Amino acid sequence: MIKKVLLLLTLICLSAVHVLPAQELTTDRPDYTESAITVPARSVQLETGLEYVTENNTVSTTFPNSLFRIGLHRSVELRIGFTGWTWAKLSDERDLYFNDMIVESKIQLTDKKADVPVAIILAATIPVGDDAVSTGGSDYGMKFAGSCDLSENTDLGINAGIYSVFDGMNRQLMAIASISYGISLNQSVGIFFETFAEMPQKEIWTPVFDSGLTFSLTRLSQLDLYAGIGLNSVAPDLIIGTGYSIRF
Repeated sequence: MIKKVLLLLTLICLSAVHVLPAQELTTDRPDYTESAITVPARSVQLETGLEYVTENNTVSTTFPNSLFRIGLHRSVELRIGFTGWTWAKLSDERDLYFNDMIVESKIQLTDKKADVPVAIILAATIPVGDDAVSTGGSDYGMKFAGSCDLSENTDLGINAGIYSVFDGMNRQLMAIASISYGISLNQSVGIFFETFAEMPQKEIWTPVFDSGLTFSLTRLSQLDLYAGIGLNSVAPDLIIGTGYSIRF
């Protein structure tokens, strides 16, 4: 039933496509794929939201899922991720958990107006979360982000990276990859279709397909809505989220 609803929403959105300029605000949410563009120097961009996930017998809601992007230079931004709290239900028990934080830097390797802009993102988690959701060790790594315009109102974004992750006892490498196809429906609304996967060295991959909408409220603020489904038995069954982004 859920898959049929997602398909229906997708078809409705596609039926409204027509060529108009893309939105000015470039965000790294709601899709998994990071943009290849840094925020302008001396600006602060807040991207925040709420996410609901079902996976096996677990139901969880995470808020405020925030990312602070601070422009240090025209091609460098500091990124502070504060996932916040997860309210999780396991069997018949519910509890509230504080999550780890993450510190990143995004460095633009090409000019913003390049035909194929490319950036590198360096990241490390800070293990300050509760024991139930934190491994007690830092994960760190890097990924490349690239994008290109396919037409006046469509674009393609690609990410690929490698991380060293700690599971509480051992450390292993994990590759990540994603590809996102975006369409500007009009001056205020955009849509994306995406697939991504986390690929641990010693565990089963977790591929996901998701799709969503962005709604421009002003020149520098937007709302978003998205949903996704796992493509195998170890990926999340269902992901639903919504959020708000604004640049100061």
